[in-house]
Amino acid sequence: MKTPNDKLVSLYKKERNAKKKEKLLAMLHIQINGKTIAETAHIVCKVYNTVKAWYKQFVKNGPDGLDDKPRSGRPPKLKNHKLDEYLQEPGLVFPMTLAARIKDKEGVSYTQSGMRKILRARQYSPKVPMPVYVNRAPISEVKAWQEETEYWVSCLKKDRFMLYVMDQTTVILDHVDKRGPWSPVGERVYTAYHGKHHRVMVCGAFSTGAEPVFSLTDQFRTPEAFEFITDLARHRKVGVVMDKAGVHTSNKLKTFIEQNPHRIRVREFPTGWPELNASEFVWNTLKSQPFVHAEYSSIDQRIDSIENFLNTYKFNVNVEQHLFKTPIAKT
Repeated sequence: MKTPNDKLVSLYKKERNAKKKEKLLAMLHIQINGKTIAETAHIVCKVYNTVKAWYKQFVKNGPDGLDDKPRSGRPPKLKNHKLDEYLQEPGLVFPMTLAARIKDKEGVSYTQSGMRKILRARQYSPKVPMPVYVNRAPISEVKAWQEETEYWVSCLKKDRFMLYVMDQTTVILDHVDKRGPWSPVGERVYTAYHGKHHRVMVCGAFSTGAEPVFSLTDQFRTPEAFEFITDLARHRKVGVVMDKAGVHTSNKLKTFIEQNPHRIRVREFPTGWPELNASEFVWNTLKSQPFVHAEYSSIDQRIDSIENFLNTYKFNVNVEQHLFKTPIAKT
């Protein structure tokens, strides 16, 4: 089977398999450069019989004859279809857990490294799991909520109410970064740790095109929530969308909202859908800042830094864009 010279050169340039590329190079020397098999064997540092066998297969089957033939190797401990059955079982896949389950049911032992090789061969890779809310409203319910909320927001605009989303988060001030810094071998790294587990509660209300409102406290319970919401509605007419946290459903707060419909209207997020709340993206921005976990001489200085960041950073939150984004199922 005669292979054109230009095709042979093209195949050599495109080939990514090192072994086959070496064989194609040998064929280039024989067919194009006119080298003998003995000369070619000397050039590619192979014995005469090896290059002769390559050339024989090349003449008979063309470039495809240079492919390695499948080798038998050691038979697998467990048939492939059996392994696939275990991978199809519900639940997260952990190499050691999977190996223990196979040993218990099949009596076949795998090491952790061996199980990892099997998983990689099946296009598995280690991942950091993303938490999914167990109590999560179905998508149909969320879409219905979005339609109702869209009408609710239009009524707010008609009555000149400002739309806000409200939420709170906890910033742990004695946080130790799990990733850790790199250092020379044998050198111990120390980091400041107060050991008092200080934390600050940050409550925020966000509106499109308006400055956010923040409150920093050491705890955020019903009295703090009531004070924050009443202050928010003191100088403006507001429509507030917030989650179903216990501090938001107190009888005192419900009474205030019912008695002041001309100042405040409230709507709750569907259960288990934080991605609809623009506040969550603000908290992610806050907690990703290096200064939050930097070294300080006192806790008060760290709190001042957080407060200064919240009051000066331009978050540019589009509340409605988050409220009405298309819900995506997580399995």
